Amino acid sequence: MMASRTPGSTPLQRVATPFGYGSLHDDDEEPQADASPEGTSPNARQGFAHVEFPWGHAYVHADLVAAVPVFTFYALSKTEHIKFTLPFALTSTGAEMVEAVRHRLELAPNVAVALVQTDSVKKHEIKPHLKLGESTIGAGPEHPVLVLQTLMVQFDKKKCSYYMMLQEDNTRAVQVAKGIGSVLGNCEVSCGIKYWEVKLQSARGGDGVFIGVAAADLALNSSILSRGIFWGISCATGHKFHETIEYYADPCKDGDVVGVLLDMEYGRLSFYVNGRNLGVAFCGIQAKRLCPVFSLTSYPAAFGTQGSPYVPKNPTIGMKVIEEYGLMESTYVICDGKFGFGDSISIARILVKFPLLVML
Repeated sequence: MMASRTPGSTPLQRVATPFGYGSLHDDDEEPQADASPEGTSPNARQGFAHVEFPWGHAYVHADLVAAVPVFTFYALSKTEHIKFTLPFALTSTGAEMVEAVRHRLELAPNVAVALVQTDSVKKHEIKPHLKLGESTIGAGPEHPVLVLQTLMVQFDKKKCSYYMMLQEDNTRAVQVAKGIGSVLGNCEVSCGIKYWEVKLQSARGGDGVFIGVAAADLALNSSILSRGIFWGISCATGHKFHETIEYYADPCKDGDVVGVLLDMEYGRLSFYVNGRNLGVAFCGIQAKRLCPVFSLTSYPAAFGTQGSPYVPKNPTIGMKVIEEYGLMESTYVICDGKFGFGDSISIARILVKFPLLVML
């Protein structure tokens, strides 16, 4: 039976091995004969390190144990492939890894970077202040993917209704006249996955705010709901719209952050509110290219007690794109999850994260 670490003692050193992360024991201080690969003979344990894993204790060849493992990175883009290695102590944080890679690739300060881990099915964000030895890196064959976000983009001022005005460097859209108007994001999504978010200054007014996707040739100064060319939701009512109108979620409130996840590979469109996944709203979408679309509606204003028209001093509806990123063609970095031990394993589905409107 292995002796446990006594409370108040010095914490064990975290190390990386081909079998995952573990804690290194000093057998001179804590002899653990039961874990020896060849019995209790000290000579039999020469060249081996006693490592405690979550699943138990083992003696691992010393050459396969590293407190400062070497991480292998693959920086890939359409025109250039770069492979490089960097050593990181397991006490390093995710933020330190990001900055080291940024420095190695000579990235400009206005290029955003995020660190995620993916096995082509799901992804786990690695917190910037979480130590590498405490993260899920190395827990399995998954590769952490360090995604280099492209420069932030805004609403497309060339594809904006005359009922609307763009402000704050094209990151804020407000309605300045009664009617129905739409604005597109200045990006067409043809492959991969995209996600973007907007913050609702006002979720209501007229028929409210509509958020979703449509083709780039969408008519900007008329209703988007009548021709089956729009996939999206009404923030005011929570209904989803395409060729039919169906209940989807609870209505949004002023100040809510609405996220949109478009997966072109599977034709799926999902929505989020304040980080909460509302589930898949549409599936089987068959379109070669889609753009983020945001539609504001305002019908004739209410009248005052004297019968004179009441015109609000501020725009009735507004929203701001606060964050956006996608898993698409862009520069991305794959970090070898084995930390230099063994061959790297390619991922089946490349996930690259980068901004679309100004998003993540």
